[in-house]
Amino acid sequence: RTVATVLNAAVMPLAAEYLAQLRAELPATARLHVMHSAGGMASPEAASERPLLMALSGPAAGVAAAAAIAREVGEAAVLSFDMGGTTTDVALILEGRAEITVDAKLADQPLRQPMVAIESIGAGGGSIVQHGPGGIAIGPRSAGAEPGPACYGRGGAEPTVCDANVVLGYLNPRRKLGATITLDPGRAAAVFAPLADRLGVTVEALALGVLRVADATMARALNKITVERGVDGRGATLLAFGGMGPMHAAGLAATYGMGRVLVPAASSAFSALGCVAAEMSYTQQRTLRLPGEGFDAARLDVARAALVAELRAPLLAQGVAPEAMVIEETALVRYRGQSYAV
Repeated sequence: RTVATVLNAAVMPLAAEYLAQLRAELPATARLHVMHSAGGMASPEAASERPLLMALSGPAAGVAAAAAIAREVGEAAVLSFDMGGTTTDVALILEGRAEITVDAKLADQPLRQPMVAIESIGAGGGSIVQHGPGGIAIGPRSAGAEPGPACYGRGGAEPTVCDANVVLGYLNPRRKLGATITLDPGRAAAVFAPLADRLGVTVEALALGVLRVADATMARALNKITVERGVDGRGATLLAFGGMGPMHAAGLAATYGMGRVLVPAASSAFSALGCVAAEMSYTQQRTLRLPGEGFDAARLDVARAALVAELRAPLLAQGVAPEAMVIEETALVRYRGQSYAV
């Protein structure tokens, strides 16, 4: 909690200034909502007071959209797979609801606040391919948007996952990206050539190996949100989005043993749908030391009522009727002497 307090205080002035400026530039009749990391929307006032609410809110928006699609099509178990240029984010959705955790970290610092349980890895379309003692590795270094992968023809000089897709013909060089970038298969092959020669394989074989390593890396991320949590993900549906997600969906599903893949329309902008589909929601937590012996239920009721009133207030201020509100409660209980909840 100390870490969260310090981080909140550090970014609060910046967040408050940004949100105030954004509101000033919007029409007076516009209503501004801000995506938060638990997969819902909050008021700008709440986000200004607790800016850590917005940490990882971008990936959370993608998961919120995936959960909405899962409910729409009636999929009981979905693995959301968001692969962009630098990272890949995966999450587990059961019965249309994303898993929430209070053990998330930001830059290796514990936050102890409710967030969508997302597993992130440094493997995306722009991730640089390296070869070391352990063999081929993907990321975490990335070519970024500038200069971008070598196939962009903007000065990228190292092979990336995107270049491997171009070498294998999975990306059509006759179609411009964003109506401005013409892919250069020759350049993509050229940056793989030195490593291919050193390994004694063809450029195409190396590119295929790179994609298999990328898929295996992402499969390990899926294991963390399924097998390590007691869930068999092979029966789930893979919902792929992001700039590179759909391209790797079939290979990842085959690697992991899944038989069904969903690719939404406009998948590269899918997270924006999450901001539209997400509902207004607020989370709050409080530590209450109540021993099991002589349990004080009245004290618990008082603390609970205070939390509920605190959470209702911003919704009432935004015109939400009390009967339209849904309250979900979770208790993290510990055995005496333990530092983790059961």
